[in-house]
Amino acid sequence: MILTEDGYRYSCTTCPKTGQPCTLGLRMAKQLGRALNAGDQAIDDDFELTGHGRAEGLCGQSCGVVYSVYKGGFRVFCGVSEDADPNQLRQFADGFLSNGPIGSGPFPKAMVLGQEAVQ
Repeated sequence: MILTEDGYRYSCTTCPKTGQPCTLGLRMAKQLGRALNAGDQAIDDDFELTGHGRAEGLCGQSCGVVYSVYKGGFRVFCGVSEDADPNQLRQFADGFLSNGPIGSGPFPKAMVLGQEAVQ
């Protein structure tokens, strides 16, 4: 699913449990987008923040989550080990979206990527 909202373009894969867009990842991504909008002028070009955790999805399943936020966008990976390497997940996402090499994992069960929408 692709949607544009609040100045960001979201690319969201489906949850393997529900077959629907990943609501947990999308909810987290929208919160990250709002945070980026709120701090817009204070965020340097080389800013990046990553985090790990567990969250309860609307599918009724607890998922390991890894996220990263950078100037102009964010990534949320669901259904991964809480200690998964964000750089390996980013490489997977880049390859997945561009039909390039996706590496050897880890592979998220679902992901949401957001970038500033071109106006």
